[in-house]
Amino acid sequence: MNFDQIKKPISVKGLMELFDTFYLCYDEPNRQQNWDQIQSVIPSAKKMEGVQGFDRALKSCAKEAKTDHFFVIDGDNQLIQSRLDNIVSLESVKDHWVLSWASRNSINGLIYGNGGLKLWPKTVAMDMKTHEHSKDSGDRTDYCFVVDYYLMNDWLTETIPNSTHQQAFRAGFREGVKMSLVQGVKVPLTKKNFFEHVTGLNRDRLRIWCERGADAINGYWGILGARMGLYFVLQDEFDETQINSYDWIDEVLDSTQTEVLKYNVEELASSDWNPSPLKALIHEYGDKILALSGLKLDLLSPVESLKSKRESVYQPRSGLLK
Repeated sequence: MNFDQIKKPISVKGLMELFDTFYLCYDEPNRQQNWDQIQSVIPSAKKMEGVQGFDRALKSCAKEAKTDHFFVIDGDNQLIQSRLDNIVSLESVKDHWVLSWASRNSINGLIYGNGGLKLWPKTVAMDMKTHEHSKDSGDRTDYCFVVDYYLMNDWLTETIPNSTHQQAFRAGFREGVKMSLVQGVKVPLTKKNFFEHVTGLNRDRLRIWCERGADAINGYWGILGARMGLYFVLQDEFDETQINSYDWIDEVLDSTQTEVLKYNVEELASSDWNPSPLKALIHEYGDKILALSGLKLDLLSPVESLKSKRESVYQPRSGLLK
């Protein structure tokens, strides 16, 4: 079924009944809990687990899809059931566009495309080559630079990348890097050109990743990851495609956090754990970032972080991503 055959506005859940839905997970520690929740909402959803490589994993879903388009729900996501009744109109949507809904991040409250529900044309997913199969620089870290992304002005999922400190660090590090790139490509950044190249929503979101989340479980790890990701981009020798490897990011975590990692995961997750060593490292990277880029970062307290989340306003988004 193509979009032009859907003549009337339809609910998102209605769309998910027309097209195959895949839950795409790798090693997320909360993947079983997320899968149980998704199955309770969309019983027909299919689980695709453990495929290594972002391009390879997406293609694994495309190969299994029996419909012309298919939905993908990321492994750290849960559906917001009440929002699936929201109505969408597909009158102006082209069949080769990827429909991208936003997601709300549980660490910092950001609502944007990261981790959001996607509706993929099967032929587009099969034909493109990104990430580990990329042939060009602009599509080595994200899909949106090689295909037409149509932004839907709504959010339908909750991204929960903080069930462990490792998961939160990975999420923060990847976004710290991606928000510091220019159209998906690393460019030399200095104090003189940082604010010229890292602009608009990307810089706003980058700042929030680096400042907000202390009220969330493992939120400090997400903040540290984001700051380290930005700091790595500021290094001339850094290869941004390394963020496609979770193993590599885990090595960064293991090799650079000796002081903090002496605490075990249970202590990190406990409400009475003193995060002073972790906060000191966050401030240390803030100082390094300021020296190299001129970007001054604050670290919000748990109360300030929660207040900031409550006061944040969703940025409407719709139309083709440019």
